[in-house]
Amino acid sequence: MAGRLERLAVERCVRLMNDPKYIFDEEEAGWALELIGTFKHTKGDYKGVLFQLMDWQKFFVAYIYGLKYADSGLRVTRKVLLCIAKKGGKSELGGAIGLIEAFFNGEQAAECYTVANKRDQAKFSFDSARVMTQYVKQDGLLDDVKVYNSQQSYKLVSKLNGEENEPDGSFFTAIASDSGTLDGVFPQFGLVDEYHESRDTSIPDNLESGMVSRSQPMLMIITTRGFNILGPLWQLEQRYEAILTGAEENDQIFPLIFAMDDEDDWEDEPTWEKANPGIGQTPTWEGLRSEYAKAKTEGASRLTSFKTKNLNLWAKTSTTWIKREDYMQVSTSFAEKELLGRTCYGGLDLATVRDLTAWALLFPPTEDDPKFYCLVRFFAPEENAKHRATTDKVPYLDWAKDGWLMLTPGNVTDYDYVESVIKTDCQQFDVVQANYDRFNSSDMVTRLVADDVPLESFNQGYINFNAPICALEKMILEGKFDHQNNPVLAWCFQNTVLKFNAGGNVIFDKGKSRERIDGAVAVAMAKAAWMDHKEEPEITGEIMVW
Repeated sequence: MAGRLERLAVERCVRLMNDPKYIFDEEEAGWALELIGTFKHTKGDYKGVLFQLMDWQKFFVAYIYGLKYADSGLRVTRKVLLCIAKKGGKSELGGAIGLIEAFFNGEQAAECYTVANKRDQAKFSFDSARVMTQYVKQDGLLDDVKVYNSQQSYKLVSKLNGEENEPDGSFFTAIASDSGTLDGVFPQFGLVDEYHESRDTSIPDNLESGMVSRSQPMLMIITTRGFNILGPLWQLEQRYEAILTGAEENDQIFPLIFAMDDEDDWEDEPTWEKANPGIGQTPTWEGLRSEYAKAKTEGASRLTSFKTKNLNLWAKTSTTWIKREDYMQVSTSFAEKELLGRTCYGGLDLATVRDLTAWALLFPPTEDDPKFYCLVRFFAPEENAKHRATTDKVPYLDWAKDGWLMLTPGNVTDYDYVESVIKTDCQQFDVVQANYDRFNSSDMVTRLVADDVPLESFNQGYINFNAPICALEKMILEGKFDHQNNPVLAWCFQNTVLKFNAGGNVIFDKGKSRERIDGAVAVAMAKAAWMDHKEEPEITGEIMVW
């Protein structure tokens, strides 16, 4: 089963092959396919097994190497976009093509690069090429290629140049995305991995600008779709779709996009093949079904990740979070006195002085009780609460009457009162650490720290907040979060929307959330404080010997 964009790519291929300006060099295409067939897979169950190209890979390679200008015999394709779901075989194939361009294609001093936003990402295809090279050397080929492996240099270099045994200038290397490192390069081949994470077009722009004096260079972008709608990859897709439909012409560009169609039901298994043309081999049906089951049961972030990574669907940058039935599944109206003296972790979200402030205490499980218990104190200025109740129909006054919201006189929150409540809680409970947003702190924080309240500043960015938010979501879905049936906290959680960055990390999207989310933010910061102190598993690392 093929998606619309895949069908357009094949139809365009047939159209160009019948154009008298071009020829299809079956011998050259066959040479490339046969050469890759002598390489060996480098990972998983297929490691050490000769490359068995899947049908889509055969089409991809044959088109790139076979379509040539009739008059010059040079390769037509200079720029490639391969967009496919995760674990589709793109990195291994990219590494194999990189080897061909560096060491088999006859190009003198062939500079070949694999580039991504992070060096670890750039090394995916390079590592495949490195292991392939080692296999090929064992088979008696590429004896002249030296593998350099260190923390500073990841490079395959052709060493022999006649009798002098000097480098001939051909190499394949992995570098990070700092565009400054690409100044002055003269690439024969550039492989840009996971372009969906790119913030701008500097990587392909710099690679392409260095290729202008090569007779048949190739820039290859291999990626899965991501979360950055309107970002560089999304914009590139829009332009390339116009090429596929014939609305624009540039025969040197080859877009191959494996994706479900807009009208497809993402839960309909047969349609998964559109984004996973190698399904059954890589990924396996069992593996994809397992990820689907997790997506259905493990919350919004897992669901979004499955749709984006495994089905190659563009994700919305924001998505609603916890379902009410999941949130409410194990909560009880426990009494605070049951928690007196117990260890806990805090989160303080100091919002604007005219609206909610939230102080959360999270009590971790004990040997006898697997649940986390949560107390959240909410504060708001009385005048603003009356206004919200009248104009926005938010039941601030009802919550205050029932004891869930503490109102302070006037139209701004009385931080002295908030301070006194926090101090009292620290006397009644064993507060190990409490996080606060360092970008929205006040003099109250300074006074609390001076009084030995264990406050720690916390940056609510993607790096710090992703793990606590995911852990909090998991805790709720596993039925381990007892929030005392606090209606203000429930309201905050219902309002909360997640925002994903290009790397799939999450934060709370205060701009897209329907209403106040201060309580959810405070609880997540308390969860982060607990994670700072929980017993960590032993961390082991693998040192790669190159």
